[in-house]
Amino acid sequence: MADAFLDAVERRRTYYSLSDASPISDARIQSLVERATQHAPSAYNVQSARVVLLLGERHKQAWRTVAESYASTVPPSNSGTQQQEQREADEQARQARRQRTEKFGSETYGSVVFLENREDIEAQYVQSPDFKESKAFDVWSENATGMLQFAVWTALEAEGLGASLQHHVSTYPAVGRALTEHLALPSSWQCTAMMPFGTPAGPPGRPGKEKPFKPIRDRVIIFK
Repeated sequence: MADAFLDAVERRRTYYSLSDASPISDARIQSLVERATQHAPSAYNVQSARVVLLLGERHKQAWRTVAESYASTVPPSNSGTQQQEQREADEQARQARRQRTEKFGSETYGSVVFLENREDIEAQYVQSPDFKESKAFDVWSENATGMLQFAVWTALEAEGLGASLQHHVSTYPAVGRALTEHLALPSSWQCTAMMPFGTPAGPPGRPGKEKPFKPIRDRVIIFK
């Protein structure tokens, strides 16, 4: 049993080359996401995780919203000696970022949006104020969302789908807020990541580059 689980873990890889197709039904995708969300662990059983499954046109619309907001984060350029040249350089950089990001919607089948409900987390600090200084529930929230992301990712991979994990919405909080507003979600739901998925159209990882592994003996220590 453990070997079958670990085989699935090993097969879970990052796929950048995906197609707008799925080998399984939307209902099956929904079932996988719901089951992973239901059973992913959380400290003190807080269950602060929130998940949005995006399919069809809503998937593409969401990524257009993210792309537009993400493009606005391009810092002013110092290239050129004239203001006009600077504006043109800035617009070119924004357009490149916008087009690159929109592909996560236009060239994939769907996305899973991962969020954490801040109201659930803040309520724990009221009940356990001793944990507030260390921000323990924030740390455990990050643990929980990571485990959920891994569970969903591995489940999708096991069904023949490829995926990647994108962090536009957490690296730039304004991008996350733009997405939650677009989806009309509660303001307390804080985006942590988006997982675009689809049928693999190429090998995992970067083209022509093998995934490197550090020596396991440098990473695992055993005491008896």
